[in-house]
Amino acid sequence: MNLRYVSGKANGVTYTFGTGGTMTFAGDVWAYSKDPWALPSPYTIQMRVYRMSFPDQIACSASRTPSSTLNVKRSFTADCGTEPADTYYIVAYTTEDDGWNKKGAGTLKMP
Repeated sequence: MNLRYVSGKANGVTYTFGTGGTMTFAGDVWAYSKDPWALPSPYTIQMRVYRMSFPDQIACSASRTPSSTLNVKRSFTADCGTEPADTYYIVAYTTEDDGWNKKGAGTLKMP
């Protein structure tokens, strides 16, 4: 996430569930490097799960601030509640460039 915005829909990373149920969204975020001018600590990463429809709808959201220590993962979990069978994607963003280069990994699960 060298940029301030990453979209699974734009990158072709989507999750299709054939049956509805309780959706959970969980994962980790971390800073792996920083620019010489970086702020003292990274900004919070906002994450949203969207259901592809017209218009796309937010299914749930989570946020987490990465550690100021490089390569230390911080976990997040969000209970999205009951969602219908459909295709979903994740968007992650920060409000401004903070000079920290961040990564994340996570899963969307629906039984």
